[in-house]
Amino acid sequence: IVAFAEYAVDPDARDTCSVAIAVGDAWQRRGLGLALLRQVIVDAERRGLATAVGEVLRYNRAMLALARRLGFEVRAYPGDATLVRIIRPLRAPPAPEAANAATPAARSAASTARSACA
Repeated sequence: IVAFAEYAVDPDARDTCSVAIAVGDAWQRRGLGLALLRQVIVDAERRGLATAVGEVLRYNRAMLALARRLGFEVRAYPGDATLVRIIRPLRAPPAPEAANAATPAARSAASTARSACA
């Protein structure tokens, strides 16, 4: 496995999920993180979740740029100056034709993500 992404539903706020992503150093900056995080967002939206959150090391500029690119807001993390919290509202599931508009490379990466997360 060279990359991994997942979400977990918050047991205290059932409409919120925590997202996590990891990409091996040699595989970074190739679009894998973007494709995987996009798929996690789509899957969470299809499940009807309202918000995605995550924790990121403050100095991880690449991850923060990726999060911002995908619409996450970056906020201070209460009680830990080494972390920031990323937060993104989710929307209703896309229409079936919109979901099929993804590029073949993104669909391939996303299907790999689902099998790697299983």
